[in-house]
Amino acid sequence: MSAFKHFIRSKPESQVDDRKRPITEEEKRQWEIDHKIAMSQMEAAETVKARQWLEDNHIVAKNVVGPERRKKLLAYIARLKSEPKPGPRDWAYSLKTDYIDGLPLLQIQITTASAALGEVWENRQCRPM
Repeated sequence: MSAFKHFIRSKPESQVDDRKRPITEEEKRQWEIDHKIAMSQMEAAETVKARQWLEDNHIVAKNVVGPERRKKLLAYIARLKSEPKPGPRDWAYSLKTDYIDGLPLLQIQITTASAALGEVWENRQCRPM
């Protein structure tokens, strides 16, 4: 007899864990309570991390609370929205600058960046196709 079968047979019938049986209402309620507790603990930990990040990046100070804190956060959000976003080919322009400056690039970098910009790159010079 395998050790597993011996273990199952040695337990009283009421203690055998039968995973195929349907979950009872009491077990469902207990799972929901445990799940809510776990989620609230996880959310609290993430909130602490977010507040620490705001303090570390000097967006808000630790002692700033209430309306003043909200004003600083809104100012930070407005500053983020006003900053220019990277364009779809900024990576290619960055590689082009490196190529012209003489930095070593892989052949695949040269090929893909020049194709993305519609140019031919030869001898550290770039010209349209």
